[in-house]
Amino acid sequence: MTLPTNPYIAGNPITGTEMFFGREDVFRFVRETLVGRYQDNPIVLYGGRRTGKTSVLYQMDRHLDPRYVPVFVDLQSISLEGLGEMLWGIARQAARALRRQKGIALGIPSRDEFADDPEECFRGGLLDPALQALGDDHLLLMLDEAARLYEQVQAGRLESRVFDLLRSLMQHHPRLNFIFSIGSGLEEMRQEYALLFNVCQYKKISFLDRDAAEALITEPVEEHYRYAPGVVERILEATHGQPYYTQLVCNRLFARWARQGGERVTVSDVDAVLGEAAEQGMASLQYTWEEASDAAKVVLAALAEIMVRGNRPARSGDVRAVIAGQEILLSRGAASRALQELVTREVLRSDNGGYLFTVDLMRLWVQQYQRLEWVKGQI
Repeated sequence: MTLPTNPYIAGNPITGTEMFFGREDVFRFVRETLVGRYQDNPIVLYGGRRTGKTSVLYQMDRHLDPRYVPVFVDLQSISLEGLGEMLWGIARQAARALRRQKGIALGIPSRDEFADDPEECFRGGLLDPALQALGDDHLLLMLDEAARLYEQVQAGRLESRVFDLLRSLMQHHPRLNFIFSIGSGLEEMRQEYALLFNVCQYKKISFLDRDAAEALITEPVEEHYRYAPGVVERILEATHGQPYYTQLVCNRLFARWARQGGERVTVSDVDAVLGEAAEQGMASLQYTWEEASDAAKVVLAALAEIMVRGNRPARSGDVRAVIAGQEILLSRGAASRALQELVTREVLRSDNGGYLFTVDLMRLWVQQYQRLEWVKGQI
């Protein structure tokens, strides 16, 4: 017997339309902000890891005026070993997009020519002929994972003048537009990239709204099974509508249903797959953990120890008491700053005077892999 195909995408960006839900507020912001009366505005889409920034960029062409020709550039997939390599990679992707979307064939300079004079090759070999061929249309460069620019500059692999170049392109080419996506650490980037990004308009990408999250949970499986009362709510408690974790839990639920069969999925089925989902989402959860300060790690481990019976609000005094019980020195001020750090990063949220995990999968993962007595020995 052939098993039904699991519709949920647990990991890769959503490139098609079938499994993409919500984000109308983001597309509306881009439509309203990108177009200026005299000059268009560059945009930064920012948010935590796995919140769907890349998926939004993949969907952008379906939500913009046809006069914008979007070019998706994954800065993790092109070489940033020098300005020539970077601009050559962008030029190649732009040339392919122009050929595919508009039938415009451009003969861009060679890789060696870009290495010799990267800025002139980019302007004279790509931008000028592309914009001339487009007429009144606009070329929209969407640079995904823009944090890599700073990382490569810091590592000495990419010239720091890349920021001046991008700023110059924004200012002097009215029909060349930019959307950047940036992960966590935006405040630090604003400082480091001040000369580049202070002319941009910002939009945060975070959790799905309730309607979009419910649609993601229910619509892909309507032909296979129904959810018992409380199931959707339990999934939302576990994921808070975070798109990656929602897809992950639903992916595991579908796999469980495919093995067991039946017409309904119950709350007990959800509870049965949460541990598996936390294990499969380990890379992302580990990344969230590693981004936290030592004090924040202690607070997370203490909260997970308190919440052995479920993700329920815990007060800061209870957190400090648990930490003190392990003889970990953490002042009241340091604990408060750690809690605020975690709330700002949306790892925690405040509720009824206490704190709880925004995504319950994080609590389950911390309980299993980052117990407080272990964290004590690591910091």
